[in-house]
Amino acid sequence: MTVKLAQIAMICAVTAAPAFAQDAAAPSYDWTGPYVGLNYSSGTTVITSGAFEVENDFRGPGVQIGYLVDRGALVFGAELSYAKLALNDAFEGEGATSTSARALVGYSIDKALLYAAGGMGKVEFFDDFGPIDGDSGPVVGIGARYAVTERVSVGLDYSKLMIKEYDGGNASVDGEFVSFGVNYKF
Repeated sequence: MTVKLAQIAMICAVTAAPAFAQDAAAPSYDWTGPYVGLNYSSGTTVITSGAFEVENDFRGPGVQIGYLVDRGALVFGAELSYAKLALNDAFEGEGATSTSARALVGYSIDKALLYAAGGMGKVEFFDDFGPIDGDSGPVVGIGARYAVTERVSVGLDYSKLMIKEYDGGNASVDGEFVSFGVNYKF
């Protein structure tokens, strides 16, 4: 009789374990949907023309809008971003704007999202009188986001913009930017 009770208890424990484990597991976050956000970027551009090289440091606020699709652990989507960046240690009114259109592909682990991005970006330099010059080129990056609530996520992004024939000339521009952002998902 005690052997039979032990076997029944073992069968109950084995069959009930998945149900308890399912209740104990944290629900997976769904990244699917449109989002808008604000960011603050800091970066450096290096303009090279022959032996001549100029390095500029920038920082400033920006905005982004995008859409993600969550397919289990695989997350993909697209994002448009814009930032108005002030030139560090420069006269008031000098700076640059940075825009990009990127595709994102990532891997989600519960409320965390790790991703790689690629697309096209544009940098345009300006002074007190308006735009000076600008050009576009490929942009690549990596980043991570964490869902703080069902609607709000925070993230850190690194992007590299590469323009080989800047403004139609023989100069090249390499820009590297790090952005901290907050997104609101609809």
